[in-house]
Amino acid sequence: MSAPTALEITARNLRIDAVTAEVVRAFQAAEIPTILLKGPVVARLVYGDGTRPYVDTDLLVRPAEYRPAEKLLAELGFLPSKEWGDVRGTAYYQRHWHRPGDDGNIDLHHTLYGAAVPAKRVWEEIAGETEPIVVGGVQVDGFGAAATTLHLALHAVYAEEEKPLRDLSRALERLDFEHWVAAAGLAERLHAVPFMAAGLRLVEGGATLAERLGLPEAAPLELRLRELDAPRQAALVSHAFTTGGLRGGVTVAARVLVPRMAYMRSQFPLARRGPLGLAVAYALRPLRMARRSLPALIALRRARRGQA
Repeated sequence: MSAPTALEITARNLRIDAVTAEVVRAFQAAEIPTILLKGPVVARLVYGDGTRPYVDTDLLVRPAEYRPAEKLLAELGFLPSKEWGDVRGTAYYQRHWHRPGDDGNIDLHHTLYGAAVPAKRVWEEIAGETEPIVVGGVQVDGFGAAATTLHLALHAVYAEEEKPLRDLSRALERLDFEHWVAAAGLAERLHAVPFMAAGLRLVEGGATLAERLGLPEAAPLELRLRELDAPRQAALVSHAFTTGGLRGGVTVAARVLVPRMAYMRSQFPLARRGPLGLAVAYALRPLRMARRSLPALIALRRARRGQA
């Protein structure tokens, strides 16, 4: 398949911008504060020529309005992703929403990957680092230079894809050292320094920059779990306890054990056999999760030993 032309990239970006404008207008009318990250924000800071394609809209919402924002997306015809995204959205990172039939794809962020402070603190810090940007004819608060620069490094770690690595490499080429100093300062306030360092070390020249910034070399526990090919529950629970303490960890564990009925019905035929089938599916879930938890606990113990 041939690479898209500049005209095709522009056309698709404009379609996505139209969806962004529609959602932002609805959020503004409902008085739901939101901040745009990635997409046009990255294109403005790092590319500047409109050649960076994007495929969805990433919005960070204030934690207190996360559920109303989800409800509003549903009213606009968007459908939520499966349970894993649901868990991330409520307690971890983000949740994906899509609207059949158009380019409506929304990643609704609850916090930022790699940040080890509560979501409320993440919002407060990012809200102080925004810059206005016009998307689809609507003005919205977007990630400012420091927040965008930091997120490029964090996203490179999270996504494990080529595109975020290209974005980060281009940022290393184009952005002044002062940008990275400001990003490191924001990372310090969000307790995301280890993840910023890990992201920089994924691309050429990043290790040198990380050393110049005085960033640590030790990999975060979550990345050690990934290297050990640990089940995803191990990383999720580890992050939840780190950022939310006992209460946050228990909340995530509860959501994993008792997901929403829509997820149960979509994933397990038994749950679609009426109320009794749904009840039996819920009763069996702890047994299924226990069988998967043992390797997670073993991997978590190995990772902690490796960091000692």
